[in-house]
Amino acid sequence: MIGLIFTLFLIQDPVAVASATRSTTLPQDDLVLDEAWIVRHEGRAGGVLWPQGAWNHQLLDADGDGLNDLPPGIDALTWFPRSGRAQATACDFAFSTEGSYQGFLDGDLLRMTPGGGLELLYSEDQIEQLLGLLSGSMDLDAVAYRDPLLYFSLRDGVDTQQLGPLDDGDVLRLDLTTGGVDRPFREQDLEAMVVQALGTSVSIGDVRSLSFHPHSGELLFSIQSPSDHDASVFSTAGGGALLAQWEEGDWGFLVATELDALAFLPDGETLPQPPILAVDSPSAAPGELVYLRGRHGTPHGTMKGIYARRRGFQESPWASGAIFLDQEDALYQFRWTNHIFLPTALDGAGEAVFEWTAPDLPPQFSHLDFHFQVLDVASMILSPPLTVRVQ
Repeated sequence: MIGLIFTLFLIQDPVAVASATRSTTLPQDDLVLDEAWIVRHEGRAGGVLWPQGAWNHQLLDADGDGLNDLPPGIDALTWFPRSGRAQATACDFAFSTEGSYQGFLDGDLLRMTPGGGLELLYSEDQIEQLLGLLSGSMDLDAVAYRDPLLYFSLRDGVDTQQLGPLDDGDVLRLDLTTGGVDRPFREQDLEAMVVQALGTSVSIGDVRSLSFHPHSGELLFSIQSPSDHDASVFSTAGGGALLAQWEEGDWGFLVATELDALAFLPDGETLPQPPILAVDSPSAAPGELVYLRGRHGTPHGTMKGIYARRRGFQESPWASGAIFLDQEDALYQFRWTNHIFLPTALDGAGEAVFEWTAPDLPPQFSHLDFHFQVLDVASMILSPPLTVRVQ
């Protein structure tokens, strides 16, 4: 009996990270762009986890156009943790983008590199070779990883040597150890599951996302159609069912959208809603007053902020989340040593505004990037980073 009670105590409500097909709105997020990651805990509405400013920080200006980059939409997302980590961060998810970006292809499986940039985990070319692609374009549209198996679905139908013609709603399974690939579900199998779950005849259009339930391990998925369930999560268990408390209305979307990517965290992992920083513009002129707006904080609590000139990464030993700033950076060291954290009071909605004046540029620089983070003092949760380019 004691063992059963202990086991029940350890079981956590499911937590998932997702991305939408288009820009939308959530109760505490006026604008959720299609490249943003959303975190949702069962029983609550979703909230932004990794926003535009964090992508600007991670990617910087890889294309050299003078503006820090955003990815071309998120097409697929899965839990793919780093070895040796102590807590979950955004760097523990693998993803695929809607379009090719800076040498990476839309069929590549990527992960954020701690400290900035992206790393290639599995390439489009590798998958094409294992399938024996004969015709069509290989673009990952949904993915779910459970070591050593990678479940995935494609954006478009293709013809292959190994499995013959594939539909865009087929679910494929790749053994990353042996290289073996098979097709556990056809599109019509998932369509039959949706028909059973909804009790009506439907056409699902396409499979948008795949994941695994953290408790039961059952394969979960979302679909393109019908529109009143394109942000609902379906289960393959029992021949098909809607996942309770994970239907479209449970996310809290105020502007209708589809789920484009979905990743449940495994049992025992957690990822709290962090405070979020945002700016009206990701760039500023020297001398310009910049308003950094914080939200998702503890109502009537306090946020403290710090910034640096260089990026870094360390899982925080004293808070939830990671420090995405270089702690050896001279600007960071000066502010840390002198306790200059700009404490700012949060209002009843858990929101606050920080004011920062963009510095003058040294003559030899055309621009400088400044990287910011805040800490919610009451919850001891760190925000994702935010980058502002001064130019």
